[in-house]
Amino acid sequence: MAGCCPPDSWPACQKPDDYKPKGTETKIGELPVYSVGTGDKAILVLPDIFGWSSNQGRLMGIADTLADQGYRVLLSDPFYGDSAVGKEDIMGWITQFPFEKKIGADIEACVKHLQDQGCSSVGAVGFCWGVWAFCKSASMGVPLKCGVGPHPSTRLEGAFGGDEQAMMDKVNMPVLIMPAGNDPENLKEGGAIAESLAKKGGKSVTFPDMQHGWCCRGDLGQAEVKRDVEAAMKHMVDFFKSNLCWHCKDCFQPWKDLVVPPLTPLTGARSLMAKSKPFFQRKFLMTWRGQHAESGLPEVRKAYLVTNETVRTALIHNLSHLPRVSIGSPVSGYADLMGNSKFCLCPKGASSYTSRLFEALFAGCIPVILSDHLRLPFDHVVNWSEFSIHWPMEEADLSLYRYLQGRLEHDAAGIMNLQRRGGELRCWFDYFSQEEVGGSGRPESSGINGLPAAVRFFEDPQKCSPYAALLRGLGQRVAGLTFCMLTASARGHCLAASGGKHAAASPGSEKRADSEQRREKGNYCRDAPSQSCRSILSDRVVRRAPKRDSCPRPATQQALEG
Repeated sequence: MAGCCPPDSWPACQKPDDYKPKGTETKIGELPVYSVGTGDKAILVLPDIFGWSSNQGRLMGIADTLADQGYRVLLSDPFYGDSAVGKEDIMGWITQFPFEKKIGADIEACVKHLQDQGCSSVGAVGFCWGVWAFCKSASMGVPLKCGVGPHPSTRLEGAFGGDEQAMMDKVNMPVLIMPAGNDPENLKEGGAIAESLAKKGGKSVTFPDMQHGWCCRGDLGQAEVKRDVEAAMKHMVDFFKSNLCWHCKDCFQPWKDLVVPPLTPLTGARSLMAKSKPFFQRKFLMTWRGQHAESGLPEVRKAYLVTNETVRTALIHNLSHLPRVSIGSPVSGYADLMGNSKFCLCPKGASSYTSRLFEALFAGCIPVILSDHLRLPFDHVVNWSEFSIHWPMEEADLSLYRYLQGRLEHDAAGIMNLQRRGGELRCWFDYFSQEEVGGSGRPESSGINGLPAAVRFFEDPQKCSPYAALLRGLGQRVAGLTFCMLTASARGHCLAASGGKHAAASPGSEKRADSEQRREKGNYCRDAPSQSCRSILSDRVVRRAPKRDSCPRPATQQALEG
């Protein structure tokens, strides 16, 4: 096994005859997989070179153990029933499965399958070869949140003509590796790869008494092996609990929740407005300046790497060198830069939100949103498509530059309408609009095409402000709130009342109505047998902070700085 597993590694071991798997064997396309567990957090398990369909070892048991922790688990058979068992030229056999031709596509298919099952957060476990496979995937941009790798064989990258260290340096997510005593030194604490992972929220925990392969192939009849397998599983579970639950659960419930925009400080907002230039006098086509996963500040870098945020670095790598573009880390003269750009890019930060979106409105540039899962605030009072552009995160490349340039050349009137509407509607996001009450609601001074040069509006906050939008949204939810109706069995159910009126219900219709609303309207109304309608109104209109274990981020998704 030279080139993959070090000398004296554990050989293949068969699945215990008496073990009964809890999941099912199925296929994704032609790829054999073993699926077990439920939940919105998922773990993809990638085996060692001995596979699982013909030589299963303990991998199904490990998958079942992870599923018992509340994860949806998918165990892949990347070798389609084949394995290294009995192969004389093991490295020759391994190189028949290059990442670019097959392995990468299969891993992406598994991740997509899990996402289609409702999993918003996917991690990976790999053994030996499997660690190389998921690290290679992460370095190529596959959206994994974190990974765990007992007895890793990342040096396989060299067998395919690559550089192991360079690959691991590109892995932008937390990874826990657990090398055995006979694994290479660069994987152990203080080694080059271990140090690289530590910078990104990962770590290395060495098991010096173990031989490579012990976790999935070692003899559990040996007390030391049993001890360290149990220890490795505990490390694995704890690591996933700490790293797989970032933004893993969408706690938003549209029947009662509102997305509230962040506060742009008064001095910052007014500075952006004062520096805003007439649109066609602006020098830059696009701009974005902010923190990112390649920051020179270790704490900042870690904060973005732990969420596997890549769109900002993609903008830097793909667009920062182009003419009339200012993209990169924070700079001085930020307000001048924003006010001198036609389009202001608003990529997601550590969460779906970024304050850049609202700063763009004050600067008079057109927001270009690069956040696929962003819930936009106050969409009950404004139509965001009238004053912003939503662009796919995966296309943060030259196509964005060409699109914006083309819009300017061929649709100048449409672009001007976007900017004009942004100026008209930004009062909905200005928490300090009441500071300037008393005017006519018109611009103080006019610029090109009737747009304000200083872009300073005097608005009545009772008509256009975040407070007005919040009150209107809450009023709509109160008016449409569900009412408790007692059935013959004296059990209360939440029923949607059309137009705020009580609706008569036939036996069994409550359940059908509730199911239909959940499916079609996203109404997550739950049974409330012991509550009156009055208690629902008082208790559920204002959102309570969720328990940290189930919802680690605020449901209102208020913006994180960055």
